Amino acid sequence: MKPIVKKKIKGLEFRDEQLDGFHIIVGKKAGSNPKNAIVYFPGGGSRRWQLPFKSSEKNYIEETGADLLLRGGRHIIQKYNDIPMPGMMIPVYGSGLLLSDESKKRMREIDPSDIMLRWDIPDNMIKYYDIKGDMPEYILSKPHEDDYTGFPKIIMYFAEDEVFSGIAPDYEKSFKRCGVKDYQINIVPNVFHGWPVFTFIKEGRDGEQMIIGDINDYFKEIDRQKN
Repeated sequence: MKPIVKKKIKGLEFRDEQLDGFHIIVGKKAGSNPKNAIVYFPGGGSRRWQLPFKSSEKNYIEETGADLLLRGGRHIIQKYNDIPMPGMMIPVYGSGLLLSDESKKRMREIDPSDIMLRWDIPDNMIKYYDIKGDMPEYILSKPHEDDYTGFPKIIMYFAEDEVFSGIAPDYEKSFKRCGVKDYQINIVPNVFHGWPVFTFIKEGRDGEQMIIGDINDYFKEIDRQKN
């Protein structure tokens, strides 16, 4: 596997780590030694390019004071269970692929309002991801049956008019079933699928700042508890 060539961003330093074929790009302020880290897992059919823009990477690192680790996934949690859970998870426009009939019905109802995706996209994505039919279910994901036992604080975001927001009720039921005590599911109006990634428009910049705010609030709470 050829190493990923990471372009330089002024004021930041990057290194490329590898784990089971994944490239994990670790970025930080030049000369700094952060005590916190942000782990960013790109996904979706566009997972080959779905990384933050340069300006966005810089914002996450500079405005939170933390490392930014890119790539990885649920694979790490499943295979390396000695690695501790993160303190907080912020899944944005998430989707499982093995969906309940109820989720599919809700997605079909939302479909006319979605400018980017079709309601049946998970079925097509399974064909794309699981060509040989041997992909583990924990990768394909069943939001209505997945085990979230022991998960930390979760802040989840969907666009109101994206078909994936139809899966939100299944996530909530599973969080409750698995005893996740601290979670929020936010359905954001007047935005589209993936909006926090597109920081060249106002909606994207606003979404990015919401997430940065969540991260900083978490770090502040940790510091408050320590003091």
